[in-house]
Amino acid sequence: TGGEMGTAVVMLSESAPKPLLAQSGPVMSLGSQCGFLAALSVTTGLTALLSPAQMLQWGWRVPFLLASLPGALTIWYAYGAHESEEFEGAPDAPRCCEGPALVCMAENLDTTVWDHWRSGLLACVSVSGAVCGFWVSTTYFKEWLGHTARQAP
Repeated sequence: TGGEMGTAVVMLSESAPKPLLAQSGPVMSLGSQCGFLAALSVTTGLTALLSPAQMLQWGWRVPFLLASLPGALTIWYAYGAHESEEFEGAPDAPRCCEGPALVCMAENLDTTVWDHWRSGLLACVSVSGAVCGFWVSTTYFKEWLGHTARQAP
Protein backbone atom coordinates (compact mmCIF):
# COMPACT_ATOMS: atom_id res chain seq x y z
CA THR A 1 0.00 0.00 0.00
CA GLY A 2 1.01 3.60 -0.18
CA GLY A 3 3.35 4.92 -2.84
CA GLU A 4 3.65 1.70 -4.80
CA MET A 5 -0.05 0.90 -5.01
CA GLY A 6 -0.69 2.81 -8.24
CA THR A 7 2.39 1.51 -10.00
CA ALA A 8 1.64 -2.05 -8.90
CA VAL A 9 -1.88 -1.82 -10.35
CA VAL A 10 -0.48 -0.53 -13.65
CA MET A 11 2.13 -3.29 -13.72
CA LEU A 12 -0.50 -5.97 -13.03
CA SER A 13 -2.79 -4.51 -15.70
CA GLU A 14 -0.04 -4.35 -18.31
CA SER A 15 1.31 -7.82 -17.68
CA ALA A 16 -1.97 -9.70 -17.19
CA PRO A 17 -3.12 -12.14 -19.86
CA LYS A 18 -5.96 -10.71 -21.98
CA PRO A 19 -8.69 -12.96 -20.48
CA LEU A 20 -7.74 -11.84 -16.95
CA LEU A 21 -7.16 -8.16 -17.70
CA ALA A 22 -10.34 -6.93 -15.99
CA GLN A 23 -9.56 -8.86 -12.80
CA SER A 24 -5.92 -7.78 -12.51
CA GLY A 25 -6.45 -4.30 -11.04
CA PRO A 26 -8.91 -5.24 -8.28
CA VAL A 27 -6.59 -8.06 -7.17
CA MET A 28 -4.17 -5.45 -5.85
CA SER A 29 -6.84 -3.71 -3.78
CA LEU A 30 -8.23 -6.99 -2.53
CA GLY A 31 -4.75 -8.19 -1.55
CA SER A 32 -4.08 -4.93 0.26
CA GLN A 33 -7.30 -5.16 2.25
CA CYS A 34 -6.63 -8.81 3.11
CA GLY A 35 -3.19 -7.78 4.33
CA PHE A 36 -4.72 -5.11 6.56
CA LEU A 37 -7.21 -7.59 7.98
CA ALA A 38 -4.44 -10.12 8.64
CA ALA A 39 -2.32 -7.47 10.37
CA LEU A 40 -5.25 -6.32 12.48
CA SER A 41 -6.02 -9.92 13.43
CA VAL A 42 -2.41 -10.61 14.43
CA THR A 43 -2.09 -7.47 16.53
CA THR A 44 -5.49 -8.05 18.15
CA GLY A 45 -4.55 -11.65 18.90
CA LEU A 46 -1.21 -10.63 20.38
CA THR A 47 -2.87 -7.96 22.48
CA ALA A 48 -5.38 -10.48 23.79
CA LEU A 49 -2.79 -13.22 24.48
CA LEU A 50 0.11 -11.20 25.88
CA SER A 51 0.30 -8.99 28.91
CA PRO A 52 1.03 -5.30 28.39
CA ALA A 53 4.57 -5.87 29.71
CA GLN A 54 5.16 -8.72 27.23
CA MET A 55 3.84 -6.58 24.37
CA LEU A 56 6.23 -3.77 25.30
CA GLN A 57 9.15 -6.11 25.82
CA TRP A 58 8.98 -8.35 22.73
CA GLY A 59 5.40 -8.74 21.41
CA TRP A 60 5.51 -5.63 19.23
CA ARG A 61 8.28 -7.26 17.15
CA VAL A 62 6.15 -10.25 16.04
CA PRO A 63 4.15 -8.40 13.33
CA PHE A 64 7.40 -7.04 11.87
CA LEU A 65 8.91 -10.52 11.79
CA LEU A 66 5.81 -11.95 10.12
CA ALA A 67 5.84 -9.17 7.51
CA SER A 68 9.53 -9.58 6.69
CA LEU A 69 9.03 -12.59 4.37
CA PRO A 70 6.32 -11.02 2.14
CA GLY A 71 8.29 -7.76 2.17
CA ALA A 72 11.48 -9.51 1.06
CA LEU A 73 9.60 -11.40 -1.68
CA THR A 74 8.09 -8.14 -2.94
CA ILE A 75 11.48 -6.44 -3.12
CA TRP A 76 12.99 -9.48 -4.88
CA TYR A 77 10.16 -9.52 -7.44
CA ALA A 78 10.29 -5.76 -8.07
CA TYR A 79 14.05 -5.89 -8.54
CA GLY A 80 13.72 -8.46 -11.33
CA ALA A 81 10.61 -7.03 -13.02
CA HIS A 82 10.88 -5.88 -16.62
CA GLU A 83 8.80 -3.44 -18.64
CA SER A 84 5.73 -4.92 -20.31
CA GLU A 85 5.61 -5.55 -24.05
CA GLU A 86 2.88 -2.92 -24.40
CA PHE A 87 5.05 -0.29 -22.71
CA GLU A 88 8.17 -1.14 -24.69
CA GLY A 89 6.28 -1.13 -28.00
CA ALA A 90 4.22 2.02 -27.40
CA PRO A 91 5.17 5.09 -29.42
CA ASP A 92 5.87 8.35 -27.63
CA ALA A 93 2.63 10.28 -27.16
CA PRO A 94 2.37 13.47 -29.22
CA ARG A 95 2.29 16.71 -27.25
CA CYS A 96 -1.01 18.55 -27.35
CA CYS A 97 0.56 21.98 -26.97
CA GLU A 98 3.93 23.65 -26.76
CA GLY A 99 5.48 24.72 -23.49
CA PRO A 100 5.79 23.30 -20.00
CA ALA A 101 3.45 20.50 -18.94
CA LEU A 102 1.65 22.69 -16.39
CA VAL A 103 0.77 25.23 -19.08
CA CYS A 104 -0.65 22.46 -21.27
CA MET A 105 -2.64 21.10 -18.35
CA ALA A 106 -4.09 24.52 -17.54
CA GLU A 107 -5.11 25.08 -21.17
CA ASN A 108 -6.91 21.75 -21.34
CA LEU A 109 -8.39 21.68 -17.83
CA ASP A 110 -11.67 23.41 -18.57
CA THR A 111 -12.26 21.25 -21.65
CA THR A 112 -11.47 18.11 -19.69
CA VAL A 113 -13.76 19.02 -16.80
CA TRP A 114 -16.75 20.03 -18.95
CA ASP A 115 -16.45 17.31 -21.57
CA HIS A 116 -15.88 14.49 -19.09
CA TRP A 117 -17.89 15.53 -16.01
CA ARG A 118 -19.70 12.17 -15.76
CA SER A 119 -16.41 10.26 -15.65
CA GLY A 120 -15.07 12.71 -13.09
CA LEU A 121 -18.15 12.32 -10.91
CA LEU A 122 -17.94 8.52 -11.17
CA ALA A 123 -14.26 8.66 -10.20
CA CYS A 124 -15.04 10.85 -7.16
CA VAL A 125 -17.82 8.52 -6.01
CA SER A 126 -15.62 5.45 -6.57
CA VAL A 127 -12.70 6.92 -4.65
CA SER A 128 -15.04 7.99 -1.83
CA GLY A 129 -16.34 4.42 -1.60
CA ALA A 130 -12.81 3.02 -1.59
CA VAL A 131 -11.73 5.45 1.13
CA CYS A 132 -14.75 4.51 3.25
CA GLY A 133 -13.93 0.81 2.82
CA PHE A 134 -10.32 1.52 3.70
CA TRP A 135 -11.40 3.40 6.83
CA VAL A 136 -13.75 0.62 7.91
CA SER A 137 -11.09 -2.06 7.48
CA THR A 138 -8.21 -0.15 9.05
CA THR A 139 -9.81 1.96 11.78
CA TYR A 140 -13.30 0.85 12.70
CA PHE A 141 -12.58 -2.88 12.37
CA LYS A 142 -9.54 -2.53 14.62
CA GLU A 143 -11.61 -0.78 17.26
CA TRP A 144 -14.36 -3.39 16.95
CA LEU A 145 -11.86 -6.25 17.27
CA GLY A 146 -10.25 -4.59 20.29
CA HIS A 147 -13.64 -4.05 21.92
CA THR A 148 -14.67 -7.65 21.18
CA ALA A 149 -11.41 -9.01 22.61
CA ARG A 150 -11.88 -7.00 25.82
CA GLN A 151 -15.47 -8.26 26.20
CA ALA A 152 -14.57 -11.94 25.75
CA PRO A 153 -15.02 -14.03 28.91
